[in-house]
Amino acid sequence: NIPDEATVNARMNRLLEIQTNCLDQHNAAQIGRVVEVLVEGKDEQGRLYGRTWADSPEIDGRLILQSGEGQEQLGEIHFGSFVWVHVTGSEDDDLLGVLAETERRENTV
Repeated sequence: NIPDEATVNARMNRLLEIQTNCLDQHNAAQIGRVVEVLVEGKDEQGRLYGRTWADSPEIDGRLILQSGEGQEQLGEIHFGSFVWVHVTGSEDDDLLGVLAETERRENTV
């Protein structure tokens, strides 16, 4: 039996809800960690972004570097560079973070 369109849509929406909840939990668990990030480019808003060793391009979310107090070095970072980032939050599927201070690197994962 082939389910009707309403059943298919309801099932798909339920799966998307489960996937979103899993991603939200994963992202929440990353907050506070310091991770090494490969800088890959700039997003539509001009923010640098990259990924960690565990993130697959085109599949996983990105880690977006935020500017802020003490983050003047962002302009000196080149694509292809590795930087240490303190994860501070999330936005949709992506993590947000700021450059980590040298003394914070002992908290890395």
